[in-house]
Amino acid sequence: MYTCRKNKTLRSVLTTKTVLTLLEQNYRTYMALQGGGSAAGGGAAAAAGGSSTHAVDMKAVVEKVLEETEMTAKRAAKMDQDDFLL
Repeated sequence: MYTCRKNKTLRSVLTTKTVLTLLEQNYRTYMALQGGGSAAGGGAAAAAGGSSTHAVDMKAVVEKVLEETEMTAKRAAKMDQDDFLL
């Protein structure tokens, strides 16, 4: 997933429509398996600063995590395994 196109930043790779859709589907599946019902059960919605009654804004969650780990502007092609294992 991180090697879609050479020299793209992690933010640009992870905020494409396809990746965001995949992340949201995976999150909804995870919440269903945890007994949380729908994805609106908190978790990522709370992490994005949203209410638990609204849909999850995966783009905001991804951007927040990238900012917290200081990887927004890093390029996947220039990173090694240790960078991903933070």
